[in-house]
Amino acid sequence: MCYTDDSHHSRDRDGRRVRTNNYGCGGSSFGETRHIPFQLWNLAKLLATPSAAPALFGGVLLGYVMYDLTDYYLQHANPTTAVTTNLKKSHLNHHFRIQDKGFGVTSSLWDIVFGTVN
Repeated sequence: MCYTDDSHHSRDRDGRRVRTNNYGCGGSSFGETRHIPFQLWNLAKLLATPSAAPALFGGVLLGYVMYDLTDYYLQHANPTTAVTTNLKKSHLNHHFRIQDKGFGVTSSLWDIVFGTVN
């Protein structure tokens, strides 16, 4: 089954959904999703030196995968620490109560900066 980011909020309790499985699913605003890694690679080559481009590309991909796994964990697991419990509370508020606040999945830092703390 293919899930897009558009269905993220409507299917967030579906344990089969992990966004990292989207490659090859179909269209997105950037063209087909499977092309995004190529676009990111070209952007990394444009922004960095030839020797630094692979590190930039790998860092962006790792960051995205870690973000997505954290999102999945907060929706499907029972956090055991105060930090993860607070992140889960904020994340579930974002999904089910106040969808225009609480965008920070892994940290509330940018919610504080942009005034979107819930």
